[in-house]
Amino acid sequence: MYGIIYVAIKDYAEAAFGTETWQNIVAESGLNLNFNLTEQPYNEDTVAAFVSAIVKVTGISTEVALYKTGYQIACTTSQKYPDVMLSRGDTIQEYFLNLPAFHNRISLIYPELTAPEFRITEAQDRNMVIEYLYKRKEFWPYVHGYLTGISHYFDQNARVTPLPEKTTGSHMVFKISW
Repeated sequence: MYGIIYVAIKDYAEAAFGTETWQNIVAESGLNLNFNLTEQPYNEDTVAAFVSAIVKVTGISTEVALYKTGYQIACTTSQKYPDVMLSRGDTIQEYFLNLPAFHNRISLIYPELTAPEFRITEAQDRNMVIEYLYKRKEFWPYVHGYLTGISHYFDQNARVTPLPEKTTGSHMVFKISW
């Protein structure tokens, strides 16, 4: 994941709250980014600062802001960078089976980036179980939104269900059904 994430945050905030509110969010964040540079590696602290500013300016909860910005990544990528989506698979299952390798490649391209780690633990015809491995638990709603957005890109009826009974300290587990 790189600068597309910043573009997605902007797209979400402008669509949900309007351009003027987006300007207030940017001011509240105290950050100065060029949202046209998609090749810049993203920084989780910057994402957290924008989410915090969205929460403060709009009054929505942190969990909702994280989920919605995660979801928006799929929307922004499919609308503005369709080749990125198409390069990862033609079906929901292909896309998610390729997701771990994609993030491994991004880590090689951007060594300063701490890319998320995904692991497919079960894969069947109409569902799969995917683990998100990371230390920052506060980003779990963001990942839930991201996985849901990707799933809906392929199938609007797809469901992404967190599996808290399989979740451990640094692993969040989701079942994706379509």
